[in-house]
Amino acid sequence: ASTDTPFSISAKADHNATLQQSLTADHLSVGVGASNNLGFYASAHNGGALSQTFALSHVTADNAPADGVYMYVSSDSGATAIQKVSINSLSAKHSGLDGVGEILDVGGAGSVGAQYLTLIDAALEHSGRNGVYASAISHDQAVARQDVYVSGANVSHAGTDGIEVYSAAFDGASMQQNAYLYNINASDAGNDGIAIFNYARGEFAFAAQGGALYNIDVSYAARNGLAFGSVAKAADTEQQFYAYYVTATHDGENGVSIASYADGAATGVYQSYPAHVEQDIGVIYGDISHNGNDGVHITNNISGGAALDQSVFLYGVHVDSNGRYGVSELSSLQQAS
Repeated sequence: ASTDTPFSISAKADHNATLQQSLTADHLSVGVGASNNLGFYASAHNGGALSQTFALSHVTADNAPADGVYMYVSSDSGATAIQKVSINSLSAKHSGLDGVGEILDVGGAGSVGAQYLTLIDAALEHSGRNGVYASAISHDQAVARQDVYVSGANVSHAGTDGIEVYSAAFDGASMQQNAYLYNINASDAGNDGIAIFNYARGEFAFAAQGGALYNIDVSYAARNGLAFGSVAKAADTEQQFYAYYVTATHDGENGVSIASYADGAATGVYQSYPAHVEQDIGVIYGDISHNGNDGVHITNNISGGAALDQSVFLYGVHVDSNGRYGVSELSSLQQAS
């Protein structure tokens, strides 16, 4: 195909305009473009309001130079943008970048953005970067939410991560990101099998992240099978996930990696508020053995008067025959000067 994206739908709402857009499609086969094979784009500015809803089934979008399916939402200057994409039965194998990629970017006071992905029965193996990539950023006092629901997906042999879920809030903004990953094959990843991280920085920014994982295989990753991380710098983060029936064996470093970092304080009118991370991770039933480093590896770094509340719950998991420890924990605390 000569077009950048052979199947592309976009909408823009500006200057207090209101726009709604929807599509239903079945048995869709998309040729190879110059970049992404399928693209969904939404942007709202200057008080505009935009809503997109797409429901697709039996979609083939293999061999994309960039993403097999790409979703993008931006909202600023007091606008609102909402995008909902549901795909039942997708083949987007051998993508140059991501099998499915979604980006949410919301900025400015009064701006709101939300993005929802539902993906059921997906063949996304052998992606050049990630099988599924979900990124959400909120900044400058905006409010944003992103939900990722994936069930029955093969994201094995990804160049980087089988699935990467990332969210961030900056400078007084608020972010809520939810991820539900069920029946996932994320083995043989070039980096981590599944990586889930959130980050907040500055002026009371807040980033919350939560969800559940069920029946996941993250074995034979070059680094970690399953990785969680939460970082707060003069801000506040929360991360709460439970993973059930986890197979994380023969990973290059750790079967499960859990990390946190908190530093500094946000200065209010009358007092300073310490940066804070709350992290609650549970792994229930599974095999976390024969990994190069540790079965479960926990690291925490707290400095500049910041605070951490962390709980790690392990039940019914095998952590034997790892290169170093079955479970290890190392926390570093540096007092504020």
